[in-house]
Amino acid sequence: MSCFLFLMLQSCAEKQNAGNIVASFGNDAVTAQDLTLALKTIPQPEQYEYLTEEGRRMLVDMMIDWKLMSREAVKAGLDREAEIKAELNSTSDKSAVNKERVLGNAYVRYRVKQMQRITDAEVEKYYFSHKDEFKITERIKVKRIIFDAKEKAQDARETCKKGTLFEEYKQQNPKSKIKVDTLWLQHKDDASEMERAAFRLAAGEMSEIIAVNNGFCLLRVEEKTPDRTMTLAEVKCSLAARLLNERQQALIENIRRELRNGVDISINSGVLASYQCKECAERSAGTGADVQYKHKPKLKDENK
Repeated sequence: MSCFLFLMLQSCAEKQNAGNIVASFGNDAVTAQDLTLALKTIPQPEQYEYLTEEGRRMLVDMMIDWKLMSREAVKAGLDREAEIKAELNSTSDKSAVNKERVLGNAYVRYRVKQMQRITDAEVEKYYFSHKDEFKITERIKVKRIIFDAKEKAQDARETCKKGTLFEEYKQQNPKSKIKVDTLWLQHKDDASEMERAAFRLAAGEMSEIIAVNNGFCLLRVEEKTPDRTMTLAEVKCSLAARLLNERQQALIENIRRELRNGVDISINSGVLASYQCKECAERSAGTGADVQYKHKPKLKDENK
């Protein structure tokens, strides 16, 4: 009788545990409790991103990566390194989820260190093969003065033709409704009449009177920067950093594909949809932010 009762209780416990499984892969799983622990490892201002169903899916995907990568970290002996031990011991979170996160990230850093660096030759090859990316179109710096009546603009033009600056004219006429501002303009297909007029002017030249919304304006071009292509020396550092980042991202995606190859991953959409971390939601309430996700996990749904 007692044996039968034990088996019955064990069966109930297994069913209850199965009801908490969010995702499963191989002999491993991510439970609702794991999800809560993972949320707590994320800085509070960023937690709100993972409270929507899409955000939770993204977090589950990350947790699967942590588990798979942490195993590789142990195989590589990274868990025995002093720096990793110190990182694990420095936090009050001793959960398995946090350990997997730390080891998973350590494994990525380990692989990145082994990655081939970006050479000067690669930077030069990219630059000369994609010079169009480094073109700077002509742009001009324009001073603009705006009036509410055409007669005022006419008077200002006669005065400013003699060398008076727009700001000086405004100071000399404090009772008039005058606005002075500075614009940086670049060529574009849908340029306004004012913008087209500005590009017809030479540096230092002043325009005719131009009608604008609710008034009239005068323009004076202060500076013109012609079309040009940035030199290799100007872009070398930023381009090398960009190519390195692209190589790192490609490496991370390759690692994910390698470790997931042959692993049957399924996600329980019902558990994921009903999951809530009340503590996290309360802390993140009031952020009012709209989240745009760059990475949308594609996991097989076992409920379909």
